[in-house]
Amino acid sequence: LAVAWAHENNPRDARRERLNASASISGGWLGGDEKLVRSSVEYARLYSDPLTNGRNAWAWRSYVGGVSAYHGGALFLQQRLFAGEQLVRGFRIGELAPYTASTTQNTDGDTAVRAQAGGANLVAAMNGEYRIPLEPTVPHAEAAAFFDLGTGWLLPRWLGGAKEDVLDGTNGVLRSSAGVELRFDLPILHQPLRVHYALNPLRLAEDFLLSDGSRFRPPDRRAAFGWALGSFF
Repeated sequence: LAVAWAHENNPRDARRERLNASASISGGWLGGDEKLVRSSVEYARLYSDPLTNGRNAWAWRSYVGGVSAYHGGALFLQQRLFAGEQLVRGFRIGELAPYTASTTQNTDGDTAVRAQAGGANLVAAMNGEYRIPLEPTVPHAEAAAFFDLGTGWLLPRWLGGAKEDVLDGTNGVLRSSAGVELRFDLPILHQPLRVHYALNPLRLAEDFLLSDGSRFRPPDRRAAFGWALGSFF
């Protein structure tokens, strides 16, 4: 069972804004074993730059999303959010979240502890851009300078009884990126092709000691190229 609400003002306004909110629940008296509650809120706003007579624009977005299992039985991928470049450019899918430690056993009977992206059940992000149309020099193209900031938490109480060993120092850590993005409107698909280069000043850039004495270094990159099809916000 889901409900959603969206608001967007007149696109001719100098200050355009959009607000989306949604919530859903499954399981319980609805039936089934996926006993989950999901919700998200997104707010975005676009301002014309008066110094350029409205040609350029400032844009920003804020986003909060969460998922909670109110009873056991939910599948692992259903009760986690593997956020990454869709919220903070320059980071891979799942990197905007803490890491968890698990114990594995090989064929010789030896055990080892390994760390992996554990996903999050609560994520938040803010994005800011300065947008510059490239027309008429480059038709149907736009450039943007951006700054993204986001984080993710794995909250044990939201896991419906599941146990997770969250790696200390990785839960709720801020990640950020700054860079430039080029956008080209594709004529047939009517979708923008986005290509960006991002520097990641806030990232996990240290080694973490695991319980078996080994060390783990998260794969967060100092900088990254990326591309995607469709609007970012």
